[in-house]
Parts: sequence; C-alpha cells; structure tokens
Amino acid sequence: MSVGAVLDEVERDRIFYEHSGGGMTLSGGEPLSQPEFAVALLRGARAGGIHAAVETAGWAEPATVSEVLIEADLILYDLKHMDSAKHLAATGVPNHRILRNAELASQLDVEMAVRTPVVPGFNDKLDDIMAIGRFALGLGITDMHLLPYHKYGVPKYANLRREYQLGHTPVPAEKHLLTLVRELESLGLCVRVGG
Repeated sequence: MSVGAVLDEVERDRIFYEHSGGGMTLSGGEPLSQPEFAVALLRGARAGGIHAAVETAGWAEPATVSEVLIEADLILYDLKHMDSAKHLAATGVPNHRILRNAELASQLDVEMAVRTPVVPGFNDKLDDIMAIGRFALGLGITDMHLLPYHKYGVPKYANLRREYQLGHTPVPAEKHLLTLVRELESLGLCVRVGG
C-alpha cells in the first residue's frame, strides 16, 4: 500500500476525528522498522491537518527514533519492564536500548505517554509498575496508560493451530488495577486504564 493510499483511507474518517479529537496512529508491528514510510505518513497527516500518533516499543537505532518521532503529534511509548533480565526473558531483547530511546524521545518536544501492558506473573507487582512510573516521571512524562492483559489472541492462535504461550495467564483483577492506579497517581502521574 502506498503512502497516498493510506492517507486517502485516513481522510475518509476525518469526520470521526473531528468529533472525537482522535486521528491517525501508526502502530505495530513496529512503525520504526519502516522509518521512511512512517515519516511520509506523519508529514502527510500534518499537511492534511490530521493529528498523528506513533505507538512504539522503541527498539530502533537512535537516529531512527529522532527522525520519525519528531514528526508525530503524540508518542505512545511502550515500556514493559525496568529489569533488563526479565525483559529479555519475556521479549527476547534486553531493555537498555529501549530505555535510552525513551530518554531521547522525551527530549523531542512532542507530547508523550508511557504505555505498560499489565501481565500477571511478569510485571504486575506494585514494585514493577512503580519503577516504570518513576522512570517516566524522571523523563518529565506525566501520562501513563496501563493496558491490562487480555485473552483476545487465544482464538486467533487456535485458528492458526499455534500454541498461545500466555494461555494460562490470568487477566489482572480489577481491584489490583485500581491499586496500581492509585499508587501511580500518588507519584503525580495521570493514569488511564486501557489504550
């Protein structure tokens, strides 16, 4: 699909963006893995007066982070864990590059929010979530989104005859999520549950 075709599709929904305050979001996979395409889309959205966000896990070269994210109106930056060994075990990559790129992104003068999936048994302990919140505040970021783990992918994997690795992971309890929100807010963060 070409940049023009994507922007034409985005334009068709302009009336919804104008009423909702939304816009176009480049999401995953990973938008930073196609920097030229992402930059062209973001510039096209800006030229058309459409708000544009980029959701990223930050796994890219620093030059790519700067080149792409400076073109966005909003950066939705995924941070999964502050412990590099635990991050590596769960995702296959350490988090050093991701954290350095979060610092870089926070200096771009673009609105930024940290998004954290809350996955029981991986990062749902209060200390884990608070460490991410403190890191965000240290970068001057005050918006944090908690994304509760869900099982929406289970049927998709079954249809593909693939094993769903987190199939036995429970969804986070609402009471626990409320505790996480309250504690993060006590740090001075504005917290939202869900994307």
